[in-house]
Amino acid sequence: MTTNKDRAIEACRHLSDRNLDPVFAAFDDEGTWTMPYLPERFAFAGRRNKADMRALLDGFLGAFDTFEFRVEQAIADGDWVAIKGASTGTGPGTACYENTYHLLFHYRDGKVLEVRELFDPYQVEAYIQQVEAQGA
Repeated sequence: MTTNKDRAIEACRHLSDRNLDPVFAAFDDEGTWTMPYLPERFAFAGRRNKADMRALLDGFLGAFDTFEFRVEQAIADGDWVAIKGASTGTGPGTACYENTYHLLFHYRDGKVLEVRELFDPYQVEAYIQQVEAQGA
């Protein structure tokens, strides 16, 4: 039997592969993805429905030549799964990216109802600055 913990780890594997179709196919129609930062200070902040989050991830992850997301720890409690992870990416050009994450998945009937994603927004901004400096 597939558990919510299994589902969350599998979603992270798909993120690592930049294979977003199964990630968002596993979302409830009412599913949301939240990056709880101040929108006036961080462009990616806020709550998005699955279509808007899919578009954001397509754009962000699509810029990399290589990308890897590693699950370092996963803890489940009923409908909730916490993932501690880290990522590395390169490209375009010489741009490099590294970050650490805490993802909290909330499931309803085996579908993702909510993801709350915490990471270092300064690492995202540093990566974007590298990309812009190259004119990519």
